[in-house]
Amino acid sequence: MGGRRERGISIVSDFAPSIRTAYVGLDNQSAGRTAAYLLGRFCRETEGSVAVIAGSRIYRAHTEREMRFQSLIEEQFPKLHIVGLREGHDDRDENYRHTLALLDQTKDLVGIYNVGGSSDGIPRALRERDCGDKVVFIGHGLSTDTRRLLLDGTMDAVINSDPDLVITAALAASSPAQPDRSGNGLSVAPLKMDIFLRENLPSR
Repeated sequence: MGGRRERGISIVSDFAPSIRTAYVGLDNQSAGRTAAYLLGRFCRETEGSVAVIAGSRIYRAHTEREMRFQSLIEEQFPKLHIVGLREGHDDRDENYRHTLALLDQTKDLVGIYNVGGSSDGIPRALRERDCGDKVVFIGHGLSTDTRRLLLDGTMDAVINSDPDLVITAALAASSPAQPDRSGNGLSVAPLKMDIFLRENLPSR
C-alpha cells in the first residue's frame, strides 16, 4: 500500500506540521499574553492571586495560552500571583465548581482567565459569592452567553476569532491547488484576533 498519506487541517488547536497540512486559528501564544496584559492592566495596582481555568492540557492551544499568560504575568505584573491551573473540560458545571473552590480557598483572588469554553459557569459562581464586580474575568469566544456576560459587567473582555474566517481559511488551505510542502505543512497566517469589551460589541 504505497502513496502519500493524506493529512488534514488542524483548526483552533495545532498539531505537529508532519501530521497536518496547515493550522488555521489564532496565534495562541499571543492570545495568552494578550489575556495576561488585559487582566494585569484591569487589576492595575491591585495585589492578589490570579487563577487559570482551561479545558484540558491535552489541547496544545490551551497549553500555549496558559504558558504565555503565566510568563507575561510574571514578567510585567509582579503583584499578581498565579494560583495554578484547573481543568474544566469546557464544561459549565465543572467550571462552576472550580470557581467556587477557588473563591473559597483563595481569599485574595482578583482575576480569572478562562482559557477554553463554557464561560457561563464561572460567573454563576462569582455571582453566588457576590464577587461579580470584584474579580476580573477574561475568556475566549464571542457567543450569546459571553455577550450577555459582557453586557451585565460580569465578564471584562473576550478574545475572539471570526468563525466565518476560520471556515474560509480552512477551505482555502485544503484546496487541491495548494502545493505540497513535503511534510512541513502550508504556511497560513494566524487569524485576526478581536478583543471585545462591553463598549465595542458588534451588532448581532
